[in-house]
Amino acid sequence: MKNKAILLAAAILFLLPACERVAPNYYGVLMENYGKNGKSDYIRQQGRVGTMSPGTELFQVPAFEQRAEFSGANGSKRILNLKAADNTAFSSSPCQ
Repeated sequence: MKNKAILLAAAILFLLPACERVAPNYYGVLMENYGKNGKSDYIRQQGRVGTMSPGTELFQVPAFEQRAEFSGANGSKRILNLKAADNTAFSSSPCQ
């Protein structure tokens, strides 16, 4: 009975690091098979991901960085008009 408990504890300690967690506001991209087959080896994941098999790695890509430029229909800079809960109006240009 003691040997089973020691074996179980060793198995748990061995298997726990085999999982990684995707952080909030990040996309998890799981690469399998060393990425040899191109796009088919990359899978979008979330939550806890098993990374124990060889050739498997989890990449975390930030989802909060935006580098797009906001522009109007004719290519001019776009101004956003915002209104607060107390009817205060604000104008903002996210490109500046």
